[in-house]
Amino acid sequence: MFGELFPTMSGVVLGAVLAFVRMNRSSKISAALLALLLASIATVASGEWDESPLFLLIDILEVSAAAVFAHAMVSWTSSRVRMHVRP
Repeated sequence: MFGELFPTMSGVVLGAVLAFVRMNRSSKISAALLALLLASIATVASGEWDESPLFLLIDILEVSAAAVFAHAMVSWTSSRVRMHVRP
């Protein structure tokens, strides 16, 4: 149960941080590489790598999906806040 907490939370943090960064081509590549790094760390740290390297693909998808969801939620929330704060 707690083995999937790190990839999910790291994806949420990555997506939330990226919501406040202006994305150009190099930052998108950096974000993708960071997602791969976080997924790799999660796979090796949980010991899933010893069972099967395919767990890396699952963790990559998990980190990426959490990052996309968090990015969408933070962007939506900040746009709603900006819409209501106008003077």
